[in-house]
Amino acid sequence: MKISYQLLRQFIPDTPSPEHVAEILTRTGLEVEGIETIEKIPGGLKGVVVGHVLACEKHPDADRLSITQVDLGSEQPVQIVCGAPNVAAGQKVLVATVGSTLYPSTGEPFAIKKSKIRGAESHGMICAEDELGLGQSHDGILILPAETQVGTPAAEALNIESDQLLEIGITPNRTDALSHVGVARDFIAAWNVEHPEAQKTLLLPSFHTLPTQSNGWSIQLENETACARYACLEISGLANQPTPDWMKEILVVIGVKPINLAVDLTNYIQHELGQPMHVFRAADFESKTIHIRNGKDETMKTLDGIERKITETDVVIASDRSPLCIAGVMGSLDAGVQFNDDHLIFESACFNAVRVRKTAKKFGIHSDSSFRFERGTGVDAVLTAMKRLAQLVSEIAPEAQIGGYAEVYPEPILKAEITLTAAYLQQLTGIQIPAAEVSQILQHLDFEVEAIDDVWKIKAPYNRVEVTRPADVVEEILRIYGYDKIEVPSRMKLSLNSKGKTENLYYQVAQLLAAQGFSEIMSMSLVKSTYAESFDTLFQVESVSLKNPLSKDLSHMRSSLIFGGLESIALNEKHRANNLRLFEIGKEYRKTENGYAEKRKLAIWMVGDQNPESWNRTAEKNTLIQLRSKVEMVLNALGVKQLEWNELEEKGAFAYGLEAVSQKKVWGVCGQVRQELLDACDVQQDVFYAEFEFNTLEKAASQQKNNFEPLTKYPWVRRDLSLLVNKPTSFETLRKTAFKAERKLLKDVSLFDVYEGKNLPEGKKSYALKFILQDEQQTLTDEAVEKSMQRILQGLQTECSAELR
Repeated sequence: MKISYQLLRQFIPDTPSPEHVAEILTRTGLEVEGIETIEKIPGGLKGVVVGHVLACEKHPDADRLSITQVDLGSEQPVQIVCGAPNVAAGQKVLVATVGSTLYPSTGEPFAIKKSKIRGAESHGMICAEDELGLGQSHDGILILPAETQVGTPAAEALNIESDQLLEIGITPNRTDALSHVGVARDFIAAWNVEHPEAQKTLLLPSFHTLPTQSNGWSIQLENETACARYACLEISGLANQPTPDWMKEILVVIGVKPINLAVDLTNYIQHELGQPMHVFRAADFESKTIHIRNGKDETMKTLDGIERKITETDVVIASDRSPLCIAGVMGSLDAGVQFNDDHLIFESACFNAVRVRKTAKKFGIHSDSSFRFERGTGVDAVLTAMKRLAQLVSEIAPEAQIGGYAEVYPEPILKAEITLTAAYLQQLTGIQIPAAEVSQILQHLDFEVEAIDDVWKIKAPYNRVEVTRPADVVEEILRIYGYDKIEVPSRMKLSLNSKGKTENLYYQVAQLLAAQGFSEIMSMSLVKSTYAESFDTLFQVESVSLKNPLSKDLSHMRSSLIFGGLESIALNEKHRANNLRLFEIGKEYRKTENGYAEKRKLAIWMVGDQNPESWNRTAEKNTLIQLRSKVEMVLNALGVKQLEWNELEEKGAFAYGLEAVSQKKVWGVCGQVRQELLDACDVQQDVFYAEFEFNTLEKAASQQKNNFEPLTKYPWVRRDLSLLVNKPTSFETLRKTAFKAERKLLKDVSLFDVYEGKNLPEGKKSYALKFILQDEQQTLTDEAVEKSMQRILQGLQTECSAELR
């Protein structure tokens, strides 16, 4: 969004500097991305000052040259050789000093240097109109009034102001800020919070009353068009009228090319108030009837010269015979208004945002009007824009005739009503904002407010279509009050949401992982097509593609959460943050035989070293074992016990991996990510990844019972076995076999040493296992321990072909 500082000043009394304005706007959420100086005269006449010709004599060696002594307001006058026939002593003139650059009306810019002309030194140049770029005249030098102060910069003496262009990044929900008045409204609201001692009031432009008669004009509005309001105003007498310079200068600054007065008026009002308008020739409506209807498989050449095929999905403004404009998007080339067109019809409307967006996307048109209509304009702005148009016409062309006015507003729309309590405001912001300040902020933002004790009854402006809940109002208050006024507490805790089990489980899992050093990420639901294709191939699934993607890089809904984490890891690696523990709870989207399906997943990533580098600890890389332990921690906390780990048969995104099984149900998978996916996301390290279906975890959590048992007072016993096993035999197989052989006393089995190498038979490896046995009812005897270990060893020998070393 481009904002002219000079136009903004008209709505803000005692406007501070552009830099100060930018700083305040950015704090309100209207991020000023840059400030650019726009000069009305190229070069801004820098280095050109008012001079007083003290003396003027003919050059001894050139009849057409004069040697002058000119006072520039410095200690000593300067000598300048001048060729103008009208130069004379006593004149006030404009002098380009040495080092300045001139941008003439014709030709290339040139620098002013100290020079010798026919043997006489010249320290500057007394300028003519065309040499300064002020016009075309070269008859002689420009002579100023005698009272002009010597040494005054030329731009100041001629009252030529430069302008500053503020580039503002507008988020899609801020339709209200797509105008100079809207931006000024935000600035004043924030200024008054920061400077309660120097309050400012928004200076709105002047508005004219509208005629009550229609002069025979009528509007036919089809219900299917979803046009909330439409108005037209008849004006004659603008033919051959030039657009005033001040308006053209503003339009040029904000990047709009001046065309003619009628079109320039609509563009100016659009950028001033945020309401798009359009102008037609009255003669194009044969019966003085304006039709707002759906398309009828017809064609129309738009203003960009392209032939468009219009269908019933598009809304058009039409005469009795043919369409003259694609509603809210672009007008017809044949119906374009020219400089000499006299009898005109101006349109102001509130078109349906969805219809305009679809049509603009369909035709690939991104006009200023569609940009605003797509985000939702206010129904009240239709009348406001018409009144502003009438006012501007009466000021610029007093002889013009404002004729009939017609309007259709079939179903009056009520403003959104919202109730906000002080308790909710404090709960959401964590701070107490004075009630009077809350009311003041909302009123400055054009909300209607009725304060009753600690409750505010609020009506949102029509152009704030996204403000429908108390939380939305709190956001408006806080962005003006200042996010920087929220103090970050020394201790923070995730609060449980009372709305439902899913939300509570979300926070429970998040707290578990955060306590283990994990950081939560929130990645986009849209991914690159290359990611989707890679995943679809690996998993034999079909991603959901968008019909009208915003860009090629965001063309598919994610079929897995894995890519968001990989992109975060790649970004962190580029900033030398290589040791990461991440998690995300979000949805994946896939096509199914019956249509589409979305599932909520918990995803966990581990990469880099297990612990920070330290003098007393050797750095060790994360492995699948570490990830598996974190998965077990989460599942055990949610009530999933007696986990078994099986090797993944269909590896999919993993180079190798495991699945967590309990009671013959698969709860999740984890493993090392395949190199192809790491390369696709430009990740340089090994990544270990785990994934669960969230609704499965929710069921487990809902069935969990808090049964507390006292700690047993009887000691446990450890026994070790060193076994020789076949190389393909996994520890998990040995573990399962041990528990199968001894179900009562065996509590835990762990692997503490693995050896493969010399002095072992071919195809064998050595495992050293630790067994923990315990009887919760009595102290174990040596005899009971030996019997248990014999059963375990026999089971390992029989089922796993293990040998005791």
